[in-house]
Amino acid sequence: MDDISSNNRVTNASDVGLIVQGSLILLSAIVALLGYSMQSKLRKKERRLELEEQHRDYLRKAELDLLRTKLRTFVGPATQLCMCAWNTMWRNCFSVESLKKMSAAEAHGAGIPLTNLNALAGGNRVHKHWNNSVEEGGMGFGFFPQLLKGQWNGVVSFVGVAVEEEIRQEPTSKLALYYFQFCKRIVRRYAVPLRDLLLQHSQTLDVRHSVNEFKKEFPVLKQAGWLRNLLYIDFIEWVNSFEEILKEWESGVYDVLFPCEVNFPLQLVQSLTSQLTELREKETELGAGQHKVFDDEENRIKAMEIKAKMDDAGGGSDKGGEGGEKTTSNKYVEK
Repeated sequence: MDDISSNNRVTNASDVGLIVQGSLILLSAIVALLGYSMQSKLRKKERRLELEEQHRDYLRKAELDLLRTKLRTFVGPATQLCMCAWNTMWRNCFSVESLKKMSAAEAHGAGIPLTNLNALAGGNRVHKHWNNSVEEGGMGFGFFPQLLKGQWNGVVSFVGVAVEEEIRQEPTSKLALYYFQFCKRIVRRYAVPLRDLLLQHSQTLDVRHSVNEFKKEFPVLKQAGWLRNLLYIDFIEWVNSFEEILKEWESGVYDVLFPCEVNFPLQLVQSLTSQLTELREKETELGAGQHKVFDDEENRIKAMEIKAKMDDAGGGSDKGGEGGEKTTSNKYVEK
């Protein structure tokens, strides 16, 4: 009996050992499968995130390329031409006192002009034509809030009706000759190239805001049927009309000294400078974002190089560590 009992105990112990061993083997297999499954999921997630990052980078680059095309092809040169035309206008049509107040008092360069239309006309008449109220016979111009807040737009004459009549009566006077040269410079040097840019690119490469945003930025134009297109249309028409006037001058006919059917749309200056500012701000933002993408990509490549060196040295990817696969995966898991 004792031998039988001993044999049974040995048998039972052996069976228990086999069961425990089998359970451990099964548990190890399950853990391995779970580990492989988790590792596979992490790799898929890492790959998906990499693809998403590449897609975002592609969209960012595409947007940056379009933005720079707008700057280089249209908004940049158009803004410069428009600012040059406006600079020529106010430097010639405003009084010396007004120019000094606008911090243009240096004695050389773009400082106070030695002479201008206002000085030649005498009595600050051209300056008053611009700055006096409509009730006083002026155009009611002002830098703030009229121009800068979009509350004033159309220039009906550079010098006013009275001075125009004097030029018409004496087309060989110093004032008249200066006026003719002044107009030719604005039209031929600045306005014609700007018109050509508007005809080619204003409908495709400008910055378009919503109707409500435009009305808020340019309240003087909020009732216009053409709305966002009006500044472009009026400027193109103004240039075409003035080119016809210049041809009359070449024939010695000075009956018309300024386009009669359309005003010069001065808010075009504000529109283009605002577009330029907005594009530059976006360029800075996208450029900074692109630099971040490049930095991330460089770091990822360095991590892969470190991992490859560790694998060659026998470290293996399972150990993780700096540049290891688990480190990269954990980076995405934490996000």
